[in-house]
Amino acid sequence: METAFLFFTDSNSGTLRTWVNQLFKLYNQIIVVIKSMCCRDPFLFSVLIYSPKIFLQLLCYHSKTMKKILALALLFICSTGLLFAQIDEKLKDDIRNTGYVHSPLPLDYSKSFESFGLTKKVLTSQILCDMEDLNKWSHKGIGGMSLTTERSISGKHSMRLVAPTTYPQFLGWGLGFGTSLASFDVGGANWEKYNRIHLYIYPNCEGARSIYLNLYVENDGKIKVPDKYGREGYHEINLINNQWNECFVEMSELARDKVTKLSFAIEVFGKERTMGD
Repeated sequence: METAFLFFTDSNSGTLRTWVNQLFKLYNQIIVVIKSMCCRDPFLFSVLIYSPKIFLQLLCYHSKTMKKILALALLFICSTGLLFAQIDEKLKDDIRNTGYVHSPLPLDYSKSFESFGLTKKVLTSQILCDMEDLNKWSHKGIGGMSLTTERSISGKHSMRLVAPTTYPQFLGWGLGFGTSLASFDVGGANWEKYNRIHLYIYPNCEGARSIYLNLYVENDGKIKVPDKYGREGYHEINLINNQWNECFVEMSELARDKVTKLSFAIEVFGKERTMGD
């Protein structure tokens, strides 16, 4: 996997269930109004059953009641229009294309949290590493780390982190068969004016179906990250194979007054039949 990164700072809408509940409330209010009128005047009830047209004419004499019914009916119609406006045509096509088998639907990345997050306005930014050298980088575990000129987002180089799909023995740390861990020495910097890490990752994993890269942040300030139980500071980044993935990690709630290390890890769990070495 190759990566180049930096870090920077960066309307409520009703749900379908809310609109349905509102429609039922409006419908019930109309029924209550009509029932109350019919209870006061049984003649109106018989007219409603046998001649709706005459019933409406009689309602005109009850102007206040008629205005209330018309207002509720208008709200009902408008709400129905808003409800139907939420239909997603692309989702309908995806469901139709699954056929009778109803296979898993494809992911619409344009509506993902990551896609919306990348549209946030950047207030301030700072390049953490341009990947033109590995002076502050170190490697631990299986596999290796190196610079490559094969591809990059900017500049001439990117960092390549590799790991085998299996390993003959357990390392005694990490997960699975082992971990290929690349760590950047941040030097105790204060990141409190920044709230996210932004990076580009190009996974090249032959035959792999589920691809991700782990990111670790370590803080040695007032609040330790991770804590004494090894919690917090970990994030798993899901990736699309054989293309550049623009990624970010929000860290607004993470202690970062004295960040010492930023690490990336490939965890090795074995080899599927479709995977390369």
